[in-house]
Amino acid sequence: MKELHLNNKKIICTVTNDLFRDRRMIRICDTLHEFGADVTLVGIKKPGSLSLKKQTFKQHRFKMFFQKGVMFYLEYNIRLFFYLVSHDFDIVNSVDTDTVLAGFIASRLKGKKNIFDAHEYFTGVPELQNRKFKKGIWEFIEKIILTKIKNNYTVSESLKNLYENKTGQKYNVIRNYPLRSRFEDVKIFDKDLSGEIIMGYVGALNKGRGLESAIEMMTLLDKRFKLLLIGGGDLEEELKMMVNQKNLNERVKFTGWVDPHEIPELLSGTHIGLNLLDTDSLNYQVSLANKVFDYMLLGIPCLTMDFDEYRIINEKYNCFILTNTLDPDINRELIEYVVSDGKKYDDLKISSLEAAKDMVWEREKEKLVGVYDR
Repeated sequence: MKELHLNNKKIICTVTNDLFRDRRMIRICDTLHEFGADVTLVGIKKPGSLSLKKQTFKQHRFKMFFQKGVMFYLEYNIRLFFYLVSHDFDIVNSVDTDTVLAGFIASRLKGKKNIFDAHEYFTGVPELQNRKFKKGIWEFIEKIILTKIKNNYTVSESLKNLYENKTGQKYNVIRNYPLRSRFEDVKIFDKDLSGEIIMGYVGALNKGRGLESAIEMMTLLDKRFKLLLIGGGDLEEELKMMVNQKNLNERVKFTGWVDPHEIPELLSGTHIGLNLLDTDSLNYQVSLANKVFDYMLLGIPCLTMDFDEYRIINEKYNCFILTNTLDPDINRELIEYVVSDGKKYDDLKISSLEAAKDMVWEREKEKLVGVYDR
């Protein structure tokens, strides 16, 4: 690892979120800085955005006039383009298709490098399902730009295969593992399965995340089961209304967005982790969510979808509760079975902790630096 050094390369990373909650990009930028790069992370400031914490790298946010839709992405890419052409950089790291237009044009104009980082299969997200015109715009951008970018990486083998077939370019896989050091001070203790059972979810409260199904499942589980939703997002108010309508206010708790450093402690008291996803979304079918690795590091058995990436991990470690549906009744049965069988629960806990030894950022980051070093 020591032979890798980025020699003060100026790297600008671009995203369309408010930076505060983007744990993957914070890890990436920290790592690039650690290996000698001069890093700036560029995003947006929303009306409810929290103040940024001081990081090892620089941060810049655009205060947007438009908050969503076509005009939001148009405004963002125009502002990003002028930001890039007016700032020095050696590499622009375009994260996902919604930032790549400005990064590609600016890097070509200035004769600099452009690296594409695919966190998701952008044209396969639930928000673009049944929206042919909007999806067509993004497909066109990918066709004219991603076929020309030669430096690329993504989060899973499944997503790598999709983008390589689509663009004809090679992709590296940099998995979205958490930092083990962030979890070292969190106590992992034996869970009492005879009393209150807390199910935890961490991440965006957005469409396609199975959150409505999880809340519906709460109506089928007995009252000792609780649900903790850590995060915020587009569906937050709608989900709170659903909880209220079903008289679940005492059993379903929302934390809103929290400091990423608080997540391990919040999760540590939960018994089951949730990663329920829309089975019709191609983006989710090829996903490898960072939340499942958070659960692993804390020895929390995870109810997750029986998609390829999770199935491959489970075949090696036998650490997940796999489901192929969002049906609340079927998933209720799976959870009740696991928590009613102490040996099964303990086996999943031990297997999760064992799997987590291999799945941490400390072992993955060298591959990331290698992409930029080349």
